[in-house]
Amino acid sequence: MAEHIDRARLNLDLSYRFKYVSKFIDFKQEDIKILNTLEPIINPILPTLVETVYKKLYSFDITKQYFLMRNDGFEVFTPNKESGLTLDCVQIDYRKDMLSVFLRRILTQTEWNDSFLQYLSRVGEIHTNKGGSSSINVDYIHVNALICTLENTFIDTIWAIESIDWGKKREILHALIDDLPKIRGQPKLHKIDTPMRIVTCSRDTITSPISQFIFRIIKELSATLSGVVCCNTSNFIKIITDVKLNQDEHSASLDIQDLYTNIPVSKVINITLKRFDESKKLDNSPFTKTDIKELLILALKNSYFQFNGKFYKQKTVLPMCNTLSPTLPDIYMNEYKKNIYMKFDVIGISKVRWAGKGEAPSRDFIWLGEDTAHTRAVGMLLSAKAKKKLIGYNSISSRVITARFNATPFKLTVIHVYAPTSASSDDEIEIFYDSIEHALLGETADF
Repeated sequence: MAEHIDRARLNLDLSYRFKYVSKFIDFKQEDIKILNTLEPIINPILPTLVETVYKKLYSFDITKQYFLMRNDGFEVFTPNKESGLTLDCVQIDYRKDMLSVFLRRILTQTEWNDSFLQYLSRVGEIHTNKGGSSSINVDYIHVNALICTLENTFIDTIWAIESIDWGKKREILHALIDDLPKIRGQPKLHKIDTPMRIVTCSRDTITSPISQFIFRIIKELSATLSGVVCCNTSNFIKIITDVKLNQDEHSASLDIQDLYTNIPVSKVINITLKRFDESKKLDNSPFTKTDIKELLILALKNSYFQFNGKFYKQKTVLPMCNTLSPTLPDIYMNEYKKNIYMKFDVIGISKVRWAGKGEAPSRDFIWLGEDTAHTRAVGMLLSAKAKKKLIGYNSISSRVITARFNATPFKLTVIHVYAPTSASSDDEIEIFYDSIEHALLGETADF
């Protein structure tokens, strides 16, 4: 049975709110003690950490703008003027000192009592128009990004200290990042050799608010993609239900093996930014391309997770179960189709999984598979130019297909093969190479 939480009391009773949040994220007295053990480690490098944070805040105009607003007591400071607002000016030094005090109190406080909770609450309030300047109201997205930056800085610092044994590092990291993604198994019933794939689930974790925020911005790019993009299963069912096939037509599904884990993060970020340029979607947005890039990097390149009592970081490719991951491959593959696929007249396709042999009514696709089984099968996708030049195609085997074209200045034969893996039997490998030999000799013609 779900535990009842009094919504009204959450907003009125600070202690009640803290107990609820602590219970939700499993933050205990043991975690406070672990934070206390961090103080001697972090304190000597605290000025460097704070400086790093402010350089990050200064690197974006949308966060730097808040420092253009005058603090109480700084009458000589002219608000809304950027001249003279440097990282070492009096105004910013004061704010750096306040951040240092805040972090030091987090690390040294042994009991998070009502007095300390009031202090934490006050720190939050002064960043809004409820407790600070009437003109200052920092958006939650920037606060969340700052907390993520601080957390990543702490993690990298602790990770690099060799004098801390692994057991202690694990305790410290657990206290800092209890909401890391978790490992889970995803059944793959259609894959005989791989019945389950290990994936990380990053929902409701430290970076998920960043992912959800940036998703609301980039999802508008889906409308700019060529072809039909299905946003969910229900949408796909509706589209496929409305498709009417003639008697001589076939429906095909082309599966890209391990799509997410083969898309490089840096490349897909650059493609996304390029798409923003082309679509003009940021013209009326308060965010710049640099803002979008940094948010994407923060969400996609900080995929820490824990497994079997240890902590890991995903170094490359898109993280599975991230809010952004379903949309970014659409953007990436659309660009791939536009710049790669459309440049070629003939593209060989493996694992078509169609039975029999034949060609599409439009003659833009030819294939050869097993007699009845929907396994293997190879095919060729032809451009309009290639269709006109096609003389015929040869049925060699479900792993080898050839096509003959009336090219200039001489006729051309294209051979496409789907090679067996090292796990295949010797007989299967031998049959495959025999098929290639037959293809080279031009045998088994079926025009």
